[in-house]
Amino acid sequence: MVKITIDSSVQAMLMDLSVPLTFVDEKGQVLGFFSPAAEASRRLYEEAEIPELTKEELERLRALPRGRPLAAILADLENRA
Repeated sequence: MVKITIDSSVQAMLMDLSVPLTFVDEKGQVLGFFSPAAEASRRLYEEAEIPELTKEELERLRALPRGRPLAAILADLENRA
């Protein structure tokens, strides 16, 4: 990812936004989009689909076997090399 450093005046304008912004050139062609970090996080949270699970389903999921020990994972990775 490329990073562009902006000066404090542009930063102040961008941070006052409460909605996403579209960057366009002089001809009106879209260059890109900017979404304030807080706004982007809020939208992702609002759009997330959270399944409704019963107590029984939660208990069943908790009882499932967990992952492998780190030592076993590292051994497998060393064997691949």
